[in-house]
Amino acid sequence: MTTKQMHKLQVSLLILFGLAMAITIAFAVTGTRNALHERENNRLAQESQDRLLLLENLTRTLFEAESSQRAYAASGHNLYQEEHELQRSDAAMLMRALEFTTFPTPAQRERVGHLQELIAQRLAAMDALAATRREQGAEAAAQAIASQDGKRIMDKLRKEVDLLVADEHSGLKTRALISETHNRRFIQFVIGGTAFTLLLLSGAFLAIRREMTRNNKLVERLRISGEEISRINQLSSSLQSCESRSDAGEVLRHYMARLLPGASGGLYLMRPSRNLLELSAAWGDKGERLSDPIKPQDCWALRSGRPQETGAGGDDMRCAHLGADDHTCLCVPLMAQSDIVGMLHLTLEDSTRLPAIRQLSTQLSTHLSAAMAGIILREALHQQSIRDPLTDLYNRRYLEESLERELLRARRSQGSVAVLMLDIDHFKQFNDTHGHRAGDVLLKDFAQYLRSHVRGEDILCRYGGEEFLLVLPATNLQQGRERAEALRANMVSVRSEYQGQPLPAVTASLGIAVYPDHAEDWGTLIHLADAALYHAKRSGRNKVSAAGDADVSILEEQS
Repeated sequence: MTTKQMHKLQVSLLILFGLAMAITIAFAVTGTRNALHERENNRLAQESQDRLLLLENLTRTLFEAESSQRAYAASGHNLYQEEHELQRSDAAMLMRALEFTTFPTPAQRERVGHLQELIAQRLAAMDALAATRREQGAEAAAQAIASQDGKRIMDKLRKEVDLLVADEHSGLKTRALISETHNRRFIQFVIGGTAFTLLLLSGAFLAIRREMTRNNKLVERLRISGEEISRINQLSSSLQSCESRSDAGEVLRHYMARLLPGASGGLYLMRPSRNLLELSAAWGDKGERLSDPIKPQDCWALRSGRPQETGAGGDDMRCAHLGADDHTCLCVPLMAQSDIVGMLHLTLEDSTRLPAIRQLSTQLSTHLSAAMAGIILREALHQQSIRDPLTDLYNRRYLEESLERELLRARRSQGSVAVLMLDIDHFKQFNDTHGHRAGDVLLKDFAQYLRSHVRGEDILCRYGGEEFLLVLPATNLQQGRERAEALRANMVSVRSEYQGQPLPAVTASLGIAVYPDHAEDWGTLIHLADAALYHAKRSGRNKVSAAGDADVSILEEQS
């Protein structure tokens, strides 16, 4: 999504959000006002209901009191009088409630005052009837009842109550109409607001859905890119822990097939001589058919210093190291500090994936260049740490590590290891006569002679000065003597020249010590071989001597 599209979407959503908020606020305000009005309306309706109930209870209680009073007047039984007293008590309580009840209109309040007067008159008439019955008897009481004075008061009282009840019912009807109007308006507002909100939400949904569809594609691309970056980082981290090119080859074969599915390829690394590139790792169906080695001038990517495409959709120029197939190929140079470290070669089955592979390979080349440059540097430093700079043979540090390893291996397999100590005879005299530079030439030629006469599993080291040490795995004492004699006898083949002049032939003395015949630790083994060498020199030089041949006094002297 572009910045302009993002801004447009934000503006649209803000407008829709503002409208939705306005509708929500209107809903809240209208709903709150309607709720308050409805609550007030319900309160008034409840008060009206309470007043109606009070009037009904008061009227019924007065009628019941009147009935019980007439029964007492007619029969004279005290039971009716007691019942009358209870009803009078209820009527008094209802009268007090009527006094504290508020009626909404002045007309109602005036009627309530008139009603209270009539109730007082009727209660006084009831008291008078009771007194007549007690003082004058039943006949006088019957005459008082027949006068209809009490009935006339009750008729007026009933009329006032009916008017009050009618007013309350009219008020209830009005409040019911008000409540219905409130509800109808609220429902209309809810329906209209909901419809408008749905329109806004539909618009927002369509806009968001359109952008989400676009963003989902972008997120998917970012997810794939993130996975690729994660794998590249894992590859880079794994390469950082590699100590050699072979280790790096294993790591590359593991990761490249996952990083670049459907693409075969290989990684070429520049030789130290910088005249050839060797195939360090290969993967995929086409990877095993790559040329190895190749020359830098055979690849246009190495010559131009930038990626080179060949085949479908690529340039017409074709690298000389490629085969005759028509697959799309991509060569990416690996540069570290403006120096060519190697070249990443990819072969694609599907040419449509070339843009994605091109972008990914560009990211890969940066990590691979730095990682492989570091591995090459570590290899060089390691070689420098274990190699003698003059003869390019292993040094004493490498010897001690390797000899201990060979002794452990021999101990597990119950085998033997022979150690040969070699020393050029009269080397100090040679240096004094011909000079140290000539001595260096002789040491180099002697090292080359030894290198050409040892097996692949043998370990050849320069022990110091003109002394050399040869470790012969799986070699017993007899075999060690034979090897030593062969080396001594063939010394005549060593021919050295210095400044165009031949140097005189030299001889060498050799000492042998064997594990486990003579010692079981490498320190003692080297010491015994050195003692045997000294014994050979004492015996006339140009000889081979074993540890068992050395004189005890000489061994003690060497200790």
